[in-house]
Amino acid sequence: MSSARPTVHSRARRIRDRSKPSIVSRLGSLPLNPRNWRAVLNALLREFNHRHTLLDKDVSYKTQEERQNCLFRFFEELRGLGYKLDPRSLGNKHIKAAVRAWVERGLSAATIQTQLSFLSAFGDWIGKPGLVLNPEFYVDDPSLVKRTYVGTKDKSWSTNDVDVTALITEVMAYDIYAGVLLWVMAAFGLRVKEVLMVQPHIAIVPASATGIAHPIAEYYLWLKRGTKGKRQRYIPIDNDFKWAALAQAKKLAPTEEAHIGNPNYPTLKSAKERFYRVMKRFGITKKERGVTPHGLRHEYANDRYEEFTGAKAPLRGGEAIDPAVDTDARLKVAQELGHGRCAASGAYVGRVLSLKSKSETKEVALAEDIPAALPKPSMEDIS
Repeated sequence: MSSARPTVHSRARRIRDRSKPSIVSRLGSLPLNPRNWRAVLNALLREFNHRHTLLDKDVSYKTQEERQNCLFRFFEELRGLGYKLDPRSLGNKHIKAAVRAWVERGLSAATIQTQLSFLSAFGDWIGKPGLVLNPEFYVDDPSLVKRTYVGTKDKSWSTNDVDVTALITEVMAYDIYAGVLLWVMAAFGLRVKEVLMVQPHIAIVPASATGIAHPIAEYYLWLKRGTKGKRQRYIPIDNDFKWAALAQAKKLAPTEEAHIGNPNYPTLKSAKERFYRVMKRFGITKKERGVTPHGLRHEYANDRYEEFTGAKAPLRGGEAIDPAVDTDARLKVAQELGHGRCAASGAYVGRVLSLKSKSETKEVALAEDIPAALPKPSMEDIS
């Protein structure tokens, strides 16, 4: 059995010969041997990595790659910590040691939780369901692994002193494709994968084709390819900036079903690699300018919140507004970004601010009026 890492398999479900023993039974006949850990892990990945943890379906290429890379890193790291084990011998003491090492390295709570979710799936693969416990079990301070879904810093370009229009224009002069991709991202708040897979000629649809009960625009941008979970959504094309971005995108798409892509990079992987190379060249990284392409999605979310409410978002220093208006705006923002929950918009616009009660407001107003209502002291009183 080869010790090399396997390539990610096709998303299509494999049809296995049920008359043959499963990979689990075949591995069960092999004695535990830490020296064969790569071969065992390869076999488990080939058998199970394409499967969804809960649902009867296959997972995406991206998830398969992330699982595979995570598991190899995990067992390699365990060996570095002194635990040389067969993957089938994985126990909670090993996971606890790894989590402590991750915390010491400064990994974020979100990253730690993602890696634990992959290990949870792996526990099912080796016949140990429930192996991975809640993240808090592995650390002394639960706050180190508690993930927050509310943004505490605005990642928009403009908030970080980056001129959106000027920088996109500069990128377009160097690479028209990368520049237009940024423009469309800024105009519609898209993810990188979504913008790389959008088909501008056929993605523009009339409001009547969306099924939206109360449309706010005559035309919408339809998205499904490249979205998370293939979740379909419609984004209103309701300003000149959006129409101009789509006009440029259509010029770069040679056919009706074409996407916005440089023909020299025909695959999604190559197009994404080229895009990020251009971003690095122009310093559109957290290290160089303090922003990433994803920051345009944050820019869009905060701008839309202000359009819907007439007030700045909390992350941009906005104050509390009518709860009903705030909730409605957050829901609209979440829907345009492709999220199913209103709360998801909190990661972009910040926490919900509470209005003071009417009685508190009245008391404050009365207190402010008191000095003005008091008689002014005379010079004799002062002396």
